[in-house]
Amino acid sequence: MQFPFSFRFAALHVLRPACMLGSTLATLAAAQSAPAADNPAGTWLLDDGHYKVQVLPQVGDRWRAKIVALGPGVATKDVENPNASLRTRDIVGTDLFWNLRWNPREHKCTDGTLYAPEHGKTITATAWLEGPNTLRVQGRVLMITHTRTLKRVAN
Repeated sequence: MQFPFSFRFAALHVLRPACMLGSTLATLAAAQSAPAADNPAGTWLLDDGHYKVQVLPQVGDRWRAKIVALGPGVATKDVENPNASLRTRDIVGTDLFWNLRWNPREHKCTDGTLYAPEHGKTITATAWLEGPNTLRVQGRVLMITHTRTLKRVAN
């Protein structure tokens, strides 16, 4: 069956762009809802449930995160801090890690600092994403490393 010229013109010049626009909008909506592969900004829960952490948007090439909530039974004050004047400060609001520098070649953040409130220790840190919803943070003292996992959660 041969369609009249006006129908073919409409199909080519009206329907095709409309379909392309629809698929483009659907792609953009999906991209908006999913976190970027190399973007850890958002809210995370530590694997033992002790801390809920907010990774703040990148400033320059540096990332930082602060503790925004505590799990049950976790000390609310920084009692293990070696600085006696800080032992009465609240854990909520304290930076968990800072100055993590994004290294695009390695797809990880390096050269940062991690504060472990349960021990009152500040150590060297590295962090990387294993997919959009898993953040691994590794602390290092001399040659000893310990890696923790955080899972992305809703704000």
